[in-house]
Amino acid sequence: MQSRKILRERKAYYERLLRKLSAREGFLLAGIPRFKELFGRDSLISALETLNVSPNILGNTLRILAKNQGRAIDSVTGEEPGKILHELYSRKWGTKNDEISRKQKFPKPDVAYFYSIDSTPLFVIGAEEYYKATHDRDLIGEILHNIVSAVDWIVRYGLKDGLLVYNRDMYGRQLASMCWKDGCWGVYDGLDGDIAAVEVQSYTYRALEGFMEIAKRFDTGYNTGILKGLLKKLHESTDGRMWMEEIGAYSPALSLKDGKRITSLTSSQGHLLYSGIINNTMADKVVKSLFGDSMLTKYGIRTTAAGDPYFDEKEYQKGSVWFNDNWFIAKGLQTRGYADEYSELRKRILDYVIEKKYPLEYIGMSRKGRMMDEKGLTVKPCRVQAWTVGAFLDLINEELTL
Repeated sequence: MQSRKILRERKAYYERLLRKLSAREGFLLAGIPRFKELFGRDSLISALETLNVSPNILGNTLRILAKNQGRAIDSVTGEEPGKILHELYSRKWGTKNDEISRKQKFPKPDVAYFYSIDSTPLFVIGAEEYYKATHDRDLIGEILHNIVSAVDWIVRYGLKDGLLVYNRDMYGRQLASMCWKDGCWGVYDGLDGDIAAVEVQSYTYRALEGFMEIAKRFDTGYNTGILKGLLKKLHESTDGRMWMEEIGAYSPALSLKDGKRITSLTSSQGHLLYSGIINNTMADKVVKSLFGDSMLTKYGIRTTAAGDPYFDEKEYQKGSVWFNDNWFIAKGLQTRGYADEYSELRKRILDYVIEKKYPLEYIGMSRKGRMMDEKGLTVKPCRVQAWTVGAFLDLINEELTL
């Protein structure tokens, strides 16, 4: 009973934080004090997490991202027709008052950058999830051409050899990768050419399936027949090229240029559970590896296995626990029927919520599973991060309804 009381208190606290994170347009700024901006990836993920709390957040996020959708080809910003942006700082959202972002030479305020591979499929997923939750035909009708353009970008620009890929050389090398682990230096940036990140294949699979559901209810004018073949190829390419039998896990990323793979056990493969891209046999293997001693910690699943050569307990995404990452894994476990594992993961995350309260960007975990003092981390975590707040709220709501 005491823990439920604390969770109710935490819920009220996080709801207040959501209001602080809300921009005047109704989407969630990625974080405070850093990242007071519109992100494609972060804003969409936090909006998906809070869908059951406030569907309007997702609706407003879709609307503003549609407004800033790519229309031309720009090799400097990474813009392409139909692509959803990575980030957009604006002075009207507080950038001018943020000492950290003021000192940055990149990104520049009021310039949209498109350095992410996952924002576009997440946009399509967000549209379908929003419609399922609200049946708001007006909003979907308003952005329908944007949804079609996003799918067209996936098909025309993103997919190569059956996988959705990015190429850091085309748009500069400002980030370690163009997937969510964009600060994982020394790992992803060791790959060259067209690169496929494993979690992105899952988002793409779910996005194309979701778009076909939208097309059943709206006149998209899109020939969805071609998407069935692309879904099949996504499944076959992910299984055939990204599975590492010697490790018993999917590679977090591979290069199409030379076939080089990152041979690490990471949390990224857990996002495959979020869609139907892998069959039940392979899903069992993923779950088994994620819940092994080298991955599961007191407060959730770590980004990189404790015994991996890349593991560094002080680094950003080389062993730390990120709650947005765990949210995707949790939702996949829940959707695919891993009830016991889902309950266990939710419990561990909520243990952190009860004990620590603060929605940090991430928490450092030592090799032995001890939570580290944030002062010892290479990059200090943002104190309030939207996709952490959203994940906590969603899991708290689930727990309180039991």
